[in-house]
Amino acid sequence: MIQGFNTAGGHFSGLRADQIAVGLPACSNAAGGGYIVPDSVKAAIQYLRGLAPKPAKYTRVSSYPLLRGMMDWSINWDKVATCGPVYDFANNFNRIFRPSQILNLNIFIEGFYIPSADSTRKDTVKVFLRDTIAPFITIDSSKGLFNTNGSATINFANAQNSRKYYLQIKHRNSIETWSKTGGVIFTSSNANYNFTDNSSQAYGNNMKQIDNSPLRFAFYSGDINQDGSIDASDLSAVDNGASGSVSGYVAADVNGDNFVDAADQSIVDN
Repeated sequence: MIQGFNTAGGHFSGLRADQIAVGLPACSNAAGGGYIVPDSVKAAIQYLRGLAPKPAKYTRVSSYPLLRGMMDWSINWDKVATCGPVYDFANNFNRIFRPSQILNLNIFIEGFYIPSADSTRKDTVKVFLRDTIAPFITIDSSKGLFNTNGSATINFANAQNSRKYYLQIKHRNSIETWSKTGGVIFTSSNANYNFTDNSSQAYGNNMKQIDNSPLRFAFYSGDINQDGSIDASDLSAVDNGASGSVSGYVAADVNGDNFVDAADQSIVDN
């Protein structure tokens, strides 16, 4: 793992992988922490675990110094006021070392669905795991991309097997939708939930039928300002976007074709 080299006092034979321990400083202001940005540490650890390619290579430009001994380095895990609320490595430890819990999710978004093709345009959603007991606190959250068949794989670091959760789904221009009463359970680090085959899969049957064959349901499109309702303010945002020929990844693009036009106005108006 660490190659040996000659020293003034002999030869340092190097270290095997099982002789190395990785210490993660709590934050950038920990005294003498030797802080490195989290992404660099994550990349190195993923490589050491055989999960990613080698992130970088270091070659010393000059000869090694005449080392006469070895020194052990320790890391200070101080919690100091200047660290603030963020402890990058400490907070991400589980995400690096603990296996993810996987949610296999199926959803459709009304405006993104193409009935003639029985498929959907792709987009990103954010999924929150909520406790099933009031006040339904957030346990974890994660983003994922749903594919043309409506499937998405969502990874969670803090979910636990055999515990019930509600799913809260948020999308950039759709009505926020929750899973039905009863909750979702992870078993062997996996859970499955399909919103598309019945409106009862959503809390309060809060979905719209978008296809007869195959029978499919979707989240309501048109909540541009994400206030929980579709009303004149949302239609106004789309009208303004259409009149200005707005394009790109914007909330007013209700059907996901990267243009704000009459097609988007029609969806919100209905």
